[in-house]
This record gives sequence, structure tokens and C-alpha cells, in this order.
Amino acid sequence: MSTKKSTILNEAIQCVNTMLQPLSPIEFEGAQLYVVDLAFYKEVLKVDETLAPLRTDSRRGQAYSIDKIVTILNPEDEAFQYNLTAVWKSSLVTDQGKCFDRLAAEKDISINKINKRVKDKIIEDDLDDDAAQSLKDVAALKIKDEKEEFDKIKANPEKYHLIISTYKERKSYGQISWGYYDKDKKKKKGQRHLSITYPNLLIYNEDLEIDTHRTDMMVAKFIKEGYRALGNVFVKLKD
Repeated sequence: MSTKKSTILNEAIQCVNTMLQPLSPIEFEGAQLYVVDLAFYKEVLKVDETLAPLRTDSRRGQAYSIDKIVTILNPEDEAFQYNLTAVWKSSLVTDQGKCFDRLAAEKDISINKINKRVKDKIIEDDLDDDAAQSLKDVAALKIKDEKEEFDKIKANPEKYHLIISTYKERKSYGQISWGYYDKDKKKKKGQRHLSITYPNLLIYNEDLEIDTHRTDMMVAKFIKEGYRALGNVFVKLKD
């Protein structure tokens, strides 16, 4: 990355961060969600325009994109409502051919994880030599057991049925779903996982909701049109 390109990218990042600074994000499952209006989104697009001349189809060229600064959840529509939920995510492979093909790689990944956990534990807990060696000995036995299991399966694959799953290491992720209207004014629903790498932007306009009979929409409309008189009491002048 040239100095000039790096400068332009850093300026774009700083510009977006400055725009987000006055806003209060919703913190959810390790992610940050900013609910913004269409005008704010258009300003973000202007920042992206400064990066566009540097963007190419290559991996490096894709770094010059607003998507590498913020995650735009709904660039094609405006949400009139949204909900946040936590979902558990894990991977699963059941195809026996793929499982046996990946067996050696899974063994190596597991051994690397065991060794890394030991190194991290020694550093984090500042263990002395004896405690560190004890931890390494336990890890060595675990690795020995896994290698023996690998050899046993490889020697007699016809005896075993495998699955590869991260179920026991599954993680909770933030997910957002939102309602919007398509070009024909029909209600639609969008859904995405929230990014934990970049801030998330949801383009939102509560005034788009037509059904004012729903309690939450009625309240939002009342509050927007009226004012807070005291405590949790909101009022507006009668027509």
C-alpha cells in the first residue's frame, strides 16, 4: 500500500469515526449498532466516493471500500422497525468423504490450539517453571491421545462414522432483523448477522411504518409528535 493510498484510507476512516462519535451505539453481543437516517448514510457514501478511484477487483484493491470501515446492513432499503436477537452459531460436516479428507487437518488444528492455550495460560498467569512444565505435560498427554485416535481411525476407516462439528465451541452472535417496504409498498423482512469487526449501520426511518394501530408504532409516533412533559408522561396538543 503506497503512502498516498494509505493516507487517503486513513482519512476516510477518521472521517467516518468523527461522524459516529456524537452518536450512541447499541452494544449487543460484542457488536456496535448505529441506527442512522438516510441523510447520514448519504454522507457515508460520500466518504466511499473518495476511496472508489483506488478500488480494484484484487484482494488489496477491495480494502479501499466503505465496507472495510463500517458494515452497512441495509444499503438498498430503509427499515421502519428492527429486532435484535442472540443466536448460537456452529459448523457441521456430515459427509463422510469430506470428514475423512479433513481428518489430518483437524488433528493439526487441534494440536495447534492445545499448544497455544498452554502458551497463553503460562503468560497470562505468569506461571513459574514448575507450574508451566506441569501444564505442558498435561497438554503433551492430550496431544498423544489425539494422535493415537487419529491413527486408529485412519487404520480402520470402515469401522467409524464421523462428523466434524464446532457445537461444543459454539459462540453467540448478534443478529438483526428489520422490516421495510419494497418498491411496490409491500412489507418485507431483512436479516443479517452483526459484525463484531466493524461498526454496524442500520438505515432507519420510523415514519415509514403505515400501521399506526400497532402499540409500539403508535407510541413512537405520539412521542415524535408530542413532547415529554414530566417523568414518563408525554403530551401533544389535540387537533
